[in-house]
Amino acid sequence: MYCEIKNGEYWAWSNRKASLDCMPQYKFKTSEQLNSKVLSIHKVETAKIREAEVAKQANVKQRKWMDDITDYVNENGLGDLYGHEYEGRTDIQRHHVLGRTAKHNKIHIGHWFIIPVPYELHEPNLKHQFHVGHSKKEFVKKFGNQRDIYEQLVTSMSNAGYDVPPMINHHAILETNA
Repeated sequence: MYCEIKNGEYWAWSNRKASLDCMPQYKFKTSEQLNSKVLSIHKVETAKIREAEVAKQANVKQRKWMDDITDYVNENGLGDLYGHEYEGRTDIQRHHVLGRTAKHNKIHIGHWFIIPVPYELHEPNLKHQFHVGHSKKEFVKKFGNQRDIYEQLVTSMSNAGYDVPPMINHHAILETNA
């Protein structure tokens, strides 16, 4: 909030770049009124920021899903997902295919739509011809689309006795073009 005093009146704008040449958003007669408004706006903005941060955090079931992916790969390697050259490999990073906050048809899929990716194909500081982030088209040409990798992962994990994502989230993921 940007504030100025002119002719004994307190003026306030939400935009810091505003000036008295612009139409002020708020006008107050006392500094107490101004301070009260600033505090109430600050509380609302802080709540919005906290809500956005909370939306990005995985819940207990989603964290278990992520941990189960890691456990599954540690037990079985990456060969069934990425081919024989990755047989026995367990050095992975978990990749949120569409991002942590992704939704499809209003259904949250972000923390469910995760695939294990070999370390060198996901680490942002490394350049690799099949990097899932930097060279997505090449990654898809080599390994297939990420939705199919996810589907193979879920099938394999289910067969191994692991819990899998809820059906509503799973079906929403399968409807994506990723």
